Amino acid sequence: MTLHEVYIGHVMGCPHCYAPKNRYCTDGAHVRADYLAAYLMELEPTVAKSLMRAEKRDNPSLFPGVADRVRELQAEQVVQEDLANG
Repeated sequence: MTLHEVYIGHVMGCPHCYAPKNRYCTDGAHVRADYLAAYLMELEPTVAKSLMRAEKRDNPSLFPGVADRVRELQAEQVVQEDLANG
């Protein structure tokens, strides 16, 4: 199951989450952070930074979770690159 499927499945099935209003339960906020962070990691750095600024402006309560998850993915990427380079 992809992160997109997990996110949509949770948001559509959870009575506490309402994505159009950026209202999420604790689990929904975590799933959203995972989904958004994975998407941001696929983008060009300047585009990702621009989207992160918009996320911070538009969703200040959700931004820390997304920022933390992006940092975790970046650290994992560095480790994987180090292992690949010997």
